[in-house]
Amino acid sequence: MELRTQTRKAKAEGEHTLSHARTHLDAAMAAWDKMPSHRYGADALRLAFSSRGAVRISKIGCFGLGDLVHAVEDREGEYIAPYNVCACRAQHALAFAVRAALVRIYREEQHQDHAGEETEEGERETAAIRLLFQDPTYTDKCRALLTEKGGEVVGSFGVGGFAEVDEHTLVVSLNPFAPVREIIADVAMPAAMLWRPCVSEESEERGPGWYVRNADGVAVWHRQYMDDPTTPRVRRLCEGYIKIDIPEDEHG
Repeated sequence: MELRTQTRKAKAEGEHTLSHARTHLDAAMAAWDKMPSHRYGADALRLAFSSRGAVRISKIGCFGLGDLVHAVEDREGEYIAPYNVCACRAQHALAFAVRAALVRIYREEQHQDHAGEETEEGERETAAIRLLFQDPTYTDKCRALLTEKGGEVVGSFGVGGFAEVDEHTLVVSLNPFAPVREIIADVAMPAAMLWRPCVSEESEERGPGWYVRNADGVAVWHRQYMDDPTTPRVRRLCEGYIKIDIPEDEHG
Protein backbone atom coordinates (compact mmCIF):
# COMPACT_ATOMS: atom_id res chain seq x y z
CA MET A 1 0.00 0.00 0.00
CA GLU A 2 2.80 2.41 0.81
CA LEU A 3 4.53 1.74 -2.52
CA ARG A 4 1.27 2.35 -4.38
CA THR A 5 0.78 5.66 -2.58
CA GLN A 6 4.27 6.85 -3.44
CA THR A 7 3.82 5.83 -7.07
CA ARG A 8 0.60 7.80 -7.32
CA LYS A 9 2.25 10.80 -5.70
CA ALA A 10 5.21 10.63 -8.08
CA LYS A 11 2.87 10.37 -11.06
CA ALA A 12 0.87 13.37 -9.90
CA GLU A 13 4.04 15.41 -9.40
CA GLY A 14 5.27 14.39 -12.85
CA GLU A 15 2.01 15.46 -14.48
CA HIS A 16 2.13 18.78 -12.62
CA THR A 17 5.71 19.42 -13.77
CA LEU A 18 4.83 18.61 -17.39
CA SER A 19 1.78 20.88 -17.27
CA HIS A 20 3.91 23.69 -15.84
CA ALA A 21 6.51 23.28 -18.59
CA ARG A 22 3.80 23.18 -21.27
CA THR A 23 2.28 26.43 -20.02
CA HIS A 24 5.62 28.23 -20.02
CA LEU A 25 6.62 26.91 -23.45
CA ASP A 26 3.30 28.13 -24.87
CA ALA A 27 3.97 31.54 -23.29
CA ALA A 28 7.48 31.64 -24.79
CA MET A 29 6.11 30.72 -28.23
CA ALA A 30 3.49 33.48 -27.98
CA ALA A 31 6.14 35.97 -26.86
CA TRP A 32 8.25 35.32 -29.95
CA ASP A 33 5.41 36.52 -32.19
CA LYS A 34 5.51 39.94 -30.50
CA MET A 35 9.27 40.47 -30.59
CA PRO A 36 10.94 42.63 -33.27
CA SER A 37 13.56 39.90 -33.75
CA HIS A 38 10.78 37.53 -34.81
CA ARG A 39 9.86 39.89 -37.64
CA TYR A 40 13.52 40.36 -38.62
CA GLY A 41 14.04 36.60 -38.53
CA ALA A 42 10.95 35.92 -40.64
CA ASP A 43 12.11 38.51 -43.17
CA ALA A 44 15.56 36.88 -43.27
CA LEU A 45 14.01 33.46 -43.91
CA ARG A 46 11.83 34.91 -46.66
CA LEU A 47 14.86 36.56 -48.24
CA ALA A 48 16.87 33.35 -48.13
CA PHE A 49 14.28 30.72 -49.08
CA SER A 50 11.33 32.28 -50.91
CA SER A 51 13.04 33.03 -54.22
CA ARG A 52 12.70 30.65 -57.13
CA GLY A 53 15.54 28.16 -57.22
CA ALA A 54 16.31 28.56 -53.51
CA VAL A 55 17.07 25.44 -51.50
CA ARG A 56 13.91 24.00 -49.99
CA ILE A 57 14.04 23.26 -46.27
CA SER A 58 12.63 19.85 -45.34
CA LYS A 59 14.18 19.51 -41.87
CA ILE A 60 15.16 21.77 -39.00
CA GLY A 61 17.81 20.15 -36.81
CA CYS A 62 18.06 21.55 -33.28
CA PHE A 63 21.05 20.65 -31.12
CA GLY A 64 21.83 21.42 -27.49
CA LEU A 65 18.82 23.63 -26.73
CA GLY A 66 18.58 22.26 -23.19
CA ASP A 67 15.88 20.56 -21.14
CA LEU A 68 12.54 22.34 -20.89
CA VAL A 69 11.24 20.75 -17.71
CA HIS A 70 12.44 22.29 -14.46
CA ALA A 71 12.98 19.13 -12.45
CA VAL A 72 15.92 17.15 -11.17
CA GLU A 73 15.89 13.74 -12.81
CA ASP A 74 17.54 10.61 -11.43
CA ARG A 75 19.65 8.94 -14.13
CA GLU A 76 21.53 5.80 -13.21
CA GLY A 77 21.86 6.96 -9.64
CA GLU A 78 23.03 10.46 -10.54
CA TYR A 79 21.12 13.71 -10.17
CA ILE A 80 21.40 16.32 -12.90
CA ALA A 81 20.66 19.86 -11.77
CA PRO A 82 18.60 22.01 -14.14
CA TYR A 83 20.28 25.06 -15.66
CA ASN A 84 18.75 28.14 -17.28
CA VAL A 85 15.32 26.76 -18.11
CA CYS A 86 14.00 30.14 -19.30
CA ALA A 87 16.69 30.31 -21.99
CA CYS A 88 15.91 26.72 -22.99
CA ARG A 89 12.24 27.54 -23.43
CA ALA A 90 13.07 30.61 -25.51
CA GLN A 91 15.37 28.59 -27.78
CA HIS A 92 12.75 25.89 -28.34
CA ALA A 93 10.12 28.56 -28.97
CA LEU A 94 12.45 30.02 -31.59
CA ALA A 95 12.74 26.63 -33.29
CA PHE A 96 8.96 26.28 -33.52
CA ALA A 97 8.69 29.88 -34.76
CA VAL A 98 11.23 29.19 -37.53
CA ARG A 99 9.24 26.21 -38.74
CA ALA A 100 5.99 28.19 -38.64
CA ALA A 101 7.60 30.99 -40.66
CA LEU A 102 8.91 28.57 -43.30
CA VAL A 103 5.54 26.82 -43.57
CA ARG A 104 3.90 30.22 -44.06
CA ILE A 105 6.39 31.16 -46.79
CA TYR A 106 5.94 27.87 -48.66
CA ARG A 107 2.16 27.99 -48.41
CA GLU A 108 2.12 31.49 -49.87
CA GLU A 109 4.22 30.23 -52.77
CA GLN A 110 1.86 27.30 -53.22
CA HIS A 111 -1.14 29.62 -53.47
CA GLN A 112 0.65 31.88 -55.95
CA ASP A 113 1.64 28.95 -58.16
CA HIS A 114 -1.84 27.39 -58.09
CA ALA A 115 -4.13 30.39 -57.90
CA GLY A 116 -7.74 29.25 -57.91
CA GLU A 117 -6.82 25.57 -57.74
CA GLU A 118 -7.43 23.06 -54.97
CA THR A 119 -4.13 22.83 -53.08
CA GLU A 120 -4.88 20.86 -49.90
CA GLU A 121 -2.48 18.08 -50.87
CA GLY A 122 0.17 20.60 -51.79
CA GLU A 123 -0.29 22.36 -48.46
CA ARG A 124 0.11 19.11 -46.58
CA GLU A 125 3.38 18.46 -48.40
CA THR A 126 4.53 22.02 -47.78
CA ALA A 127 3.77 21.79 -44.07
CA ALA A 128 5.77 18.58 -43.69
CA ILE A 129 8.92 20.23 -42.35
CA ARG A 130 10.39 17.91 -39.75
CA LEU A 131 11.52 19.56 -36.53
CA LEU A 132 14.27 17.43 -34.98
CA PHE A 133 15.70 17.81 -31.48
CA GLN A 134 18.78 16.29 -29.86
CA ASP A 135 20.14 17.02 -26.40
CA PRO A 136 21.62 14.63 -23.82
CA THR A 137 19.82 16.46 -20.98
CA TYR A 138 16.30 15.77 -22.28
CA THR A 139 14.14 14.03 -19.70
CA ASP A 140 11.21 11.76 -20.47
CA LYS A 141 8.79 14.60 -19.72
CA CYS A 142 10.67 16.96 -22.01
CA ARG A 143 10.65 14.41 -24.83
CA ALA A 144 6.91 13.92 -24.33
CA LEU A 145 6.28 17.66 -24.50
CA LEU A 146 8.31 18.17 -27.68
CA THR A 147 6.55 15.23 -29.33
CA GLU A 148 3.19 16.64 -28.28
CA LYS A 149 4.09 19.94 -29.96
CA GLY A 150 4.96 18.23 -33.23
CA GLY A 151 8.70 17.81 -32.82
CA GLU A 152 10.82 14.67 -33.05
CA VAL A 153 13.45 13.81 -30.45
CA VAL A 154 16.00 11.88 -32.50
CA GLY A 155 18.51 10.95 -29.85
CA SER A 156 20.51 11.97 -26.83
CA PHE A 157 24.14 11.03 -27.36
CA GLY A 158 25.77 9.82 -30.56
CA VAL A 159 24.97 10.46 -34.20
CA GLY A 160 21.20 10.82 -33.72
CA GLY A 161 20.14 14.06 -35.36
CA PHE A 162 23.56 14.71 -36.89
CA ALA A 163 22.97 11.81 -39.27
CA GLU A 164 19.82 13.60 -40.46
CA VAL A 165 21.62 16.80 -41.49
CA ASP A 166 21.82 17.28 -45.26
CA GLU A 167 21.61 20.03 -47.88
CA HIS A 168 17.91 20.57 -47.09
CA THR A 169 18.42 21.04 -43.34
CA LEU A 170 18.42 24.27 -41.34
CA VAL A 171 20.54 23.81 -38.20
CA VAL A 172 19.58 25.62 -34.98
CA SER A 173 22.14 25.61 -32.16
CA LEU A 174 22.58 28.78 -30.12
CA ASN A 175 24.72 28.06 -27.06
CA PRO A 176 25.22 24.31 -26.67
CA PHE A 177 27.38 22.50 -24.14
CA ALA A 178 29.08 20.59 -26.97
CA PRO A 179 31.09 21.46 -30.12
CA VAL A 180 28.01 21.26 -32.34
CA ARG A 181 29.39 23.52 -35.07
CA GLU A 182 32.57 21.46 -35.28
CA ILE A 183 30.52 18.29 -35.72
CA ILE A 184 28.34 19.89 -38.40
CA ALA A 185 31.47 21.04 -40.24
CA ASP A 186 32.62 17.41 -40.26
CA VAL A 187 29.43 15.71 -41.43
CA ALA A 188 27.54 17.95 -43.85
CA MET A 189 26.91 21.29 -45.53
CA PRO A 190 23.39 22.18 -44.36
CA ALA A 191 21.16 24.60 -46.22
CA ALA A 192 21.55 27.19 -43.47
CA MET A 193 22.64 27.56 -39.87
CA LEU A 194 21.09 29.64 -37.12
CA TRP A 195 23.80 29.90 -34.49
CA ARG A 196 26.11 32.42 -32.86
CA PRO A 197 28.34 34.37 -35.27
CA CYS A 198 31.64 32.95 -36.45
CA VAL A 199 34.43 35.19 -35.19
CA SER A 200 38.09 35.68 -36.01
CA GLU A 201 40.77 33.72 -34.20
CA GLU A 202 41.78 36.84 -32.29
CA SER A 203 38.21 37.51 -31.18
CA GLU A 204 37.76 33.88 -30.20
CA GLU A 205 40.85 33.99 -28.01
CA ARG A 206 39.66 37.10 -26.21
CA GLY A 207 35.91 36.95 -26.59
CA PRO A 208 33.17 37.68 -24.04
CA GLY A 209 33.86 36.19 -20.65
CA TRP A 210 34.70 36.93 -17.05
CA TYR A 211 37.52 36.79 -14.50
CA VAL A 212 37.40 34.21 -11.72
CA ARG A 213 39.96 34.03 -8.92
CA ASN A 214 41.36 30.58 -8.29
CA ALA A 215 42.45 29.10 -4.96
CA ASP A 216 45.74 31.02 -5.13
CA GLY A 217 43.96 34.33 -5.62
CA VAL A 218 45.00 34.61 -9.28
CA ALA A 219 42.38 36.04 -11.64
CA VAL A 220 41.80 33.60 -14.50
CA TRP A 221 39.95 34.62 -17.66
CA HIS A 222 37.05 32.30 -18.52
CA ARG A 223 35.65 32.58 -22.01
CA GLN A 224 32.02 32.17 -23.02
CA TYR A 225 31.12 29.55 -25.61
CA MET A 226 34.09 27.40 -24.67
CA ASP A 227 32.08 24.28 -25.49
CA ASP A 228 31.28 25.43 -29.05
CA PRO A 229 34.24 27.53 -30.22
CA THR A 230 34.80 29.01 -33.66
CA THR A 231 37.52 26.65 -34.85
CA PRO A 232 39.37 26.95 -38.19
CA ARG A 233 37.15 24.19 -39.59
CA VAL A 234 34.01 26.08 -38.53
CA ARG A 235 35.35 29.25 -40.15
CA ARG A 236 35.95 27.40 -43.42
CA LEU A 237 32.39 26.07 -43.34
CA CYS A 238 30.94 29.53 -42.70
CA GLU A 239 32.91 31.05 -45.58
CA GLY A 240 30.65 29.19 -48.00
CA TYR A 241 27.50 30.93 -46.72
CA ILE A 242 25.97 34.39 -46.88
CA LYS A 243 25.62 35.97 -43.44
CA ILE A 244 22.33 37.63 -42.52
CA ASP A 245 22.45 39.45 -39.18
CA ILE A 246 19.30 39.40 -37.05
CA PRO A 247 19.24 42.33 -34.57
CA GLU A 248 18.69 41.48 -30.92
CA ASP A 249 15.65 42.75 -29.06
CA GLU A 250 16.02 45.58 -26.58
CA HIS A 251 15.91 43.14 -23.68
CA GLY A 252 18.09 40.48 -25.36
